[in-house]
Amino acid sequence: MVIRARPLLPHELENNYFEVVHSQKHTFHYMDPTLSLKKEPRLKVDAHLADYSFGGTDTNEVVYNSIIHPLIDK
Repeated sequence: MVIRARPLLPHELENNYFEVVHSQKHTFHYMDPTLSLKKEPRLKVDAHLADYSFGGTDTNEVVYNSIIHPLIDK
């Protein structure tokens, strides 16, 4: 399984949105900023395992070289 997060869109950057997904090798982290019952900020983090995970800053070339190129060389 391959997971890839998209980069933030221009209007999201203009409105100071921030990335809530991060990839690290085979782990994909999703961060859900919420408020507790006491209205205090809280960050819930879920981790998902994958064969490959790519973040919003990974280019198409990185994805291609990691997944497709090795299949073509076989």
